[in-house]
Amino acid sequence: MFRGGGLRGQSPRMWLQRKCSPAGVCGARAPHAAGAQTFRGGGLRGQSPRMYDWRPAGAGMRPGAPGRSRGTAMEGLSAAPETLAPGVMVPDKDRAVLVIAEDGELAVGLREHLERELVIVKDARPGEAAAAADSCRPWPWMLVGAVPRLPRQLAGRLRRPSLIAWYGPAPAPLPRHARSFSRFMDLVAEVHGSLVREVGGMRLAIGSGVDLPGGTHLRSSELQALVSTPAGFDLPASAFRAAEVALRRHRIPLRPGRDPESGLVVLRPGAS
Repeated sequence: MFRGGGLRGQSPRMWLQRKCSPAGVCGARAPHAAGAQTFRGGGLRGQSPRMYDWRPAGAGMRPGAPGRSRGTAMEGLSAAPETLAPGVMVPDKDRAVLVIAEDGELAVGLREHLERELVIVKDARPGEAAAAADSCRPWPWMLVGAVPRLPRQLAGRLRRPSLIAWYGPAPAPLPRHARSFSRFMDLVAEVHGSLVREVGGMRLAIGSGVDLPGGTHLRSSELQALVSTPAGFDLPASAFRAAEVALRRHRIPLRPGRDPESGLVVLRPGAS
């Protein structure tokens, strides 16, 4: 379900301030007991949301998968470049939005609007971008940026099929498939729309991968990326070879191919 509720054009800071109760507690619900200061991910007001690994217990888990407990406070944060808060750096195979920003407001705002069953939101500073990207296995499903310059460490990682959305003017040199947004709620709508898109009977599965027609689940990050957007990717067609193999194997009449107008790689009709 799309967690709307923000006003069109609001910044994450404005939206979060509106969500805070008179007692100063952020989130959709007031504390259960007087004096209990609860951040929605389990932290205390005044502490950075990146100190917590925001994972509701059991959310999005498949039968037999190891459980996850709610986020708990992390200690030993370091301000040194390329050092991440514990919980942000933890390798994770779930579908992930990686937010690169100077503070945690954008990541917190996105978490409040997106379903945890479909995506997790990881928060990193520009100097931590490479390590945070590597913690998303095999790569981030979507990169969301809110910084004026592209972190240098990310350059080589943009050759993978990740959706890219920028809050504010997009810096060079981003691939042509990157999109920029001046309004926070437009960014939220883009991410949500990518999560719930359906094409050829395929849709994104809970956790990661793609649910095929008939109920088969396929863990293919390349196919997951193609299903998520009709716009396509500014990447070599060879980057989607695994997706093509999977589509042939399951007799789905779609193939990765160049759009004749944009030149980007999209899902196009093909022989089953």
